[in-house]
Amino acid sequence: MQFGIEGISPKVLTENLKQLEDDGIIKRQVFAEVALRVEYSLTEFGEKNALLWTRLQTLVMSANNLSEKIKTNGLNRLLIYKTLI
Repeated sequence: MQFGIEGISPKVLTENLKQLEDDGIIKRQVFAEVALRVEYSLTEFGEKNALLWTRLQTLVMSANNLSEKIKTNGLNRLLIYKTLI
């Protein structure tokens, strides 16, 4: 899994997965095989709220994008642009 996620250390990935598990969003299943295998899946709670998580992520990304535009262009210029469109 960590190979598919760029920009996150194994420690941070483990901490985040543990927190999601503690919060009841995901479940962890360990398979005692020759090469240890671990699978993560959404719990019923996680599945029911998957759309909410996606919308929250979109909202946060939009807020971050707006923040960057304000830093780059200044708030006054952004407000003028918004009133023109």
